[in-house]
Formats: sequence, structure tokens, C-alpha cells
Amino acid sequence: MPTPKTLLAPLVPISPETRDAAIVCLHKLIGLRSGRQEAPRSPLGMGRSIARMLAVDESASRNAWIVRGDAEEHEAGEMLTAAWPLRYTASSRRFERPLIYMLRAQSRTGLRAAFQETAGRGVFLNTAGTAPFRWLKRSRPELALWLTDYPFCIPYDPASADEVQAIVSAALQALYVEGEEAYYYLALHDEVLLSEATWTVSLSEAYTGMYLFNRTEKEMLHTVRLLGAGRTLEPVVRAARILLEDWRVGSEVWSCPSYTRLAREGEQVELWNTLHPLAPRKISRLERCLDAPGGPVVAVTSYEQHVAAQIGAYVTAPFVALGADMPDGTIRAEWIVLHALRALVSEGRFPVECLVEALNRYGNETDATSPRG
Repeated sequence: MPTPKTLLAPLVPISPETRDAAIVCLHKLIGLRSGRQEAPRSPLGMGRSIARMLAVDESASRNAWIVRGDAEEHEAGEMLTAAWPLRYTASSRRFERPLIYMLRAQSRTGLRAAFQETAGRGVFLNTAGTAPFRWLKRSRPELALWLTDYPFCIPYDPASADEVQAIVSAALQALYVEGEEAYYYLALHDEVLLSEATWTVSLSEAYTGMYLFNRTEKEMLHTVRLLGAGRTLEPVVRAARILLEDWRVGSEVWSCPSYTRLAREGEQVELWNTLHPLAPRKISRLERCLDAPGGPVVAVTSYEQHVAAQIGAYVTAPFVALGADMPDGTIRAEWIVLHALRALVSEGRFPVECLVEALNRYGNETDATSPRG
């Protein structure tokens, strides 16, 4: 990924000292397991714990730059409120350290300004999801849409503390060990959505953009694939339960912390295959996960529908994208169920009478009597 021309300082190749510093930080992150009773359980709690631990730990604080620009009370340790001073310290001239930047950006202007303080890479943790807000999603609606189009940033919407830990660890590896030039951005919320016992070993794949959360154990005549990101993972899981209990429809549930990463990779793979027709065909993450027979795909986001819809061009199965376009911006499990049933009906695999019955059953709970997709 190329370095933005607007940056104030050019990136330098990753040095052995930078790699060693990143490895120290990665070892420290291993201890932050949300399965422990004292460990943070929300994405926001994990983000703050990562920043606090790297700032106060004696060995880690010498190897990482921690910026707390999120207007919260700062704990003890070497934390800055902006990244500008890092340009003028003696340590920054010796070697680049891993950067964790916590901020409260409710608009693209604030986020872009934080990006431009840095030398072109870092891990940015946005706490705007817990701030007093004028907008439904606690940030301007165009922020999420801008992130989908800003090529220098890889945005994530993690559902859990575990996902935050996995993504931050992968980001530190990619940026400061492998030398990737990018901004990793995580939108943090302060909710504990699901029981920790439901998280699977596939969690380490969260940084790829998606991983299998769970699936119906028994084989069913009808199946769907349900994708959820951030806060929407919980209603997606509830929708899977309703589909099974009320309609005998099985499902795979995928957590998708980054629809944008998936869409960009799908586009790159498609372009490469087009330009290299004689070479072995490449396969995208989306295709590896969703190409097998499994029924329609319903992708859900708590942001604008476009955020989830951008993967549709790279999904071969019938596809529906759902976003925060309900009157009150709430994603309900029943709403997801209606769209999943409608997709099955559209394929001719499910009786339309069942969809009519579902509309009558859930109509009062969805604020929408005619599913769109």
C-alpha cells in the first residue's frame, strides 16, 4: 500500500530495532485474554487495557508510542495527547516504535488530522462510540462511508474484546514486523454482546475480515449464511436461533469485523485473475468462506447499508445487505429473519406462505412490513 503524499514525514524501512520492539509488544498482548475474570470484556475495555499496559509496563513502554487523544483521564505512564511530539524526540530519530493512538473522532476531519500527525502507519482506536452524540451512530454518517473509500486505512468494527486483541496483534505484526504501510482503524463500543463461551478458535482469523462464529450442528433442508459486524453480531446470532426454532432453517454465522477489507481483497483478486488468465487462479477470503453451497448470504452492519453491500460483487450466492436504515436505526433479529426467509423464497426453495406467516408474526417487532434487499 503506498504512502499518502499528504503525510508530513516519509516512512523509512522497518529496522531490526522496530521489529524487536513490536515483538516485545506482541508478547505483552498475549496476557490480555478476555477469558480471564479480570480481563476486559468490551471492545472499549480491551482497547484501553492495551494502551494502559503498553504505557505502564517497563519493558513495553520503552518499545511503543502510546497516544491518548480521546479526552479521557490519563493514567500513569508515558502517554501523549497527540503524535506531533514524536517527530522531535531523540528516540523517534533512532527507530520507529509501534504506535497505538486512541482518539475520539466523530468526523472524517478529526480522523484524517490524526492520521497526518503520524509517519504513515499506526493502530488507531476510536472511542467515539461511547461519546455524547448528535448522530445515531455517535459519528457523522459519512465517516464510515469515507473509510470504505480511503485506501490507506483498513477499518474494523469489532464485536468483542477478543476481536480487538486479535486485530491489534495482527496489525502490529503487519505494520512493524512485515513493514506494511497502512493505518489500522478500530471503532470501539462499550457493550458486552455475547457469552465468551461462544467464541471459537477461528477468532485468530478476525484480522482477515471474517471468521466462522458458529453454525447449526444438524444438517437442515434449508440453510442460510448470516454475516454480522460489531454490535450487529448479537441480533444476527438471535436471528439464527429464530430461524432454527421457528422455521427449521439452519445457518452459518460469520463475524465480519471488516467488510471493507473483504471487498478490497475481492477486487484485487478479481483484477489479478483478469490480467493473468494463464496463471493459477487466486481465491479471495470471501470465496474461500462462502463459495461452498450453503444458501443465500445476508450481511448486516450497524452503519449505512453500503458498508455491507460492498462485498456483494464478490459473493456468488444470492446476496442481501442490511444496514441501519430502520426508522430508529436499530437492527432487530426479526428483521434479519424476514430477509433471510425472503431470500429463500426468491430462490424457490421455501414456500411463500411461510414468509407471509413470518410477516404477520414479526410485523410488530420489526418496524418494517416489507423487507428490502
